Amino acid sequence: METLSPLRRFVYTWSLLGVVLAIFFVPIDLYLIPFQQELTMWIWGKPIGWSYTWITGHAAPHVAVFSDSLSFYLLLGWLAVATAVFVPLLLHRYDVYGVRFRAWMMLMIRLYLAMQLGRYGLAKLLKTQFYLPEPNTLYTPIGELTPDIAFWSVMGTSPTYNLVTGWLEMGCAIGLLIPLFYRSASLLSVVLLGQILLINISFDISVKGFSALLLLMALLLCAPGWRGLWSLLVPSRHNQLQASTWKVPLKSTGQQIVFLGGCLFIGLELFWAAKAHQFQWDDQVERPPLHGAYRVISNPLVDSGFAYVFFHRRNYLILRNLQGHDHRFPVHVDTLSKRYYWRIRSGEWKSGKYQYQDSGRILLLKPAPGHDSLRANVLPWESLPLLQQPFHLTIDQPAQ
Repeated sequence: METLSPLRRFVYTWSLLGVVLAIFFVPIDLYLIPFQQELTMWIWGKPIGWSYTWITGHAAPHVAVFSDSLSFYLLLGWLAVATAVFVPLLLHRYDVYGVRFRAWMMLMIRLYLAMQLGRYGLAKLLKTQFYLPEPNTLYTPIGELTPDIAFWSVMGTSPTYNLVTGWLEMGCAIGLLIPLFYRSASLLSVVLLGQILLINISFDISVKGFSALLLLMALLLCAPGWRGLWSLLVPSRHNQLQASTWKVPLKSTGQQIVFLGGCLFIGLELFWAAKAHQFQWDDQVERPPLHGAYRVISNPLVDSGFAYVFFHRRNYLILRNLQGHDHRFPVHVDTLSKRYYWRIRSGEWKSGKYQYQDSGRILLLKPAPGHDSLRANVLPWESLPLLQQPFHLTIDQPAQ
C-alpha cells in the first residue's frame, strides 16, 4: 500500500475512514448498545433533516436511520463529505501515521464484520431470520405476495438451507478472529456477502444498502491481498505471490487489547441474542393461544363478509374479507377466562369470548370485530405441502 499513487491513496484512506464512521453511526439492533439510533440522531439528525427537506421539498416525516431509507443514504453522504474533509489532513502526515492508521481501521472493520456475520449466522442456526411462514401467508395466493415475502417464506420452510448457510456465516465470523484463517475467512466473507447482496437486489429486500456496506467492508479486508491473489490465479514472470502484504491487522499492544475486548463484546452480544430466543430452534417455539388459520363458515342469514380468520404469532388477529384484503387487530388471548381482546384504530380495547366446538374442529368468536359472532373451521395449515420436507433422489413415480 505504500507504493500507491496519491489519488489511490486518497480513495483507499477515504474508504477506510468512511466505513469505520459508518460502523459507529449506522444504527443496528444490538442488545448491548441499544442507544445507537439516539446517538446518530443527536449528532446527524439536523444535517439529515436539512438535506431531506432540500432534496424532497418537504420536511422529513422522521429522520430515523434504517437501511434503504432516504435518511440512510443521506447519512452515508454526510459521512463521505466529513471523511473527504478530514483525509487530506491525515495524508499530510501519511508516511508517519499511515501504517498505524490502516492497522486500526482494519481492526475495527474486522471486528464489526465478524460480529455481523456471527449475528446473521446465529439467526439462521436458531431459524429466527427465515422462520416458518405464518398461516395468513400460506393461505395467500403466491401471485399476491411481494417478492421479498415470497422469498422469505420459501427459505423459512428449509431447515437444511438455514443450517448450512448459518454454519458458513458463523464459521466465517470465527475465522476472521483467528489469524490462521483470517485470509480464507475474509475471502469467504466476500462470497457470502456478495450473494446476499444479489438476493436482496433480486427480490427487492429492504436491506440492500446495508448489505452493500458489509460487502465493501469485506472487500477492504481483502484489499491488501488482491495483487497477490491475482498473481496466483494468473501467473507470469512479472507477477509473484506477495502473501506477506496480506497480514492480520494486529500490531500494537493497544490493538491487541481492543481486539480482545471486541471478541468479548461479540461473544456477549451473540449470547444475549440466543438468550432472547431461549436458545431454541424457532420451529419448536411455542406459539400463542389460538395461533393458526380458520375458514369462516358462511351463514345465509348473517353474511360476515369474511373468508378467513388468522391468529398471528406476533399477537395479531387478521380478518380476511372475500376480496382478499386483510384487517389487522392487535390481540391478547386469556386462556383462563376463555376471552380474547382486540384493539381498534382508536386505541380502545374490545373483548369477546371464544370456544372450540365439534371436538375442536370449529372456533366460535362471540363477538368478533364488527360482528355478533364468527364461526370458522380449523384449517390444518401445518399439513400443507409447502411445509413438508420431502427428498427425492429420482423423479420417477411409483406405479399406481
